[in-house]
Amino acid sequence: NAMWNVSGGSLVGQSGSASYIRTSSAFSDFLFRCEFRLATDVDSGIYVRFEPPGEPFLKGYEIQINNNDAEFPTGSIRNQGKSAKYDALVGLWHRVEIQALGDRLTVSVDGIRTADVRDTKSKVGYIGLAAPAGGKAEFKNVKLKPLGGRSLFNGRDRSGWRVGA
Repeated sequence: NAMWNVSGGSLVGQSGSASYIRTSSAFSDFLFRCEFRLATDVDSGIYVRFEPPGEPFLKGYEIQINNNDAEFPTGSIRNQGKSAKYDALVGLWHRVEIQALGDRLTVSVDGIRTADVRDTKSKVGYIGLAAPAGGKAEFKNVKLKPLGGRSLFNGRDRSGWRVGA
């Protein structure tokens, strides 16, 4: 099983077998950003819009983070959208940005758009970080911004609000 800890301001996942941690709440439309670093030649990822139990990439989407998968290199959405060859170089920090809005998912790595797909498989679910089998992945500066919400105040009047006791 995976070991997750915090070290040097990073969330570090190491394991003998692949596993993940996830948010405690499900999300629909959002902008997710983080930086990641791979310590060895491994296959990791970020899972979005999935519902446990079971494999997250089968119930939602997996944004690939790796340097050894020719079929779905870093920045790809596994089984949905293949990016151009983009290796996450071992030992270097990389930035990833994932936007989920309606049926559209877009991914950018280090400022380069790597995937842009439309799919209706899942429009709401958890977000997870994968600990690679037999390796180590680090994540830092993890930020999540929900999108598509409406303002609680319309700027004109009290409509939508009630006086409480």
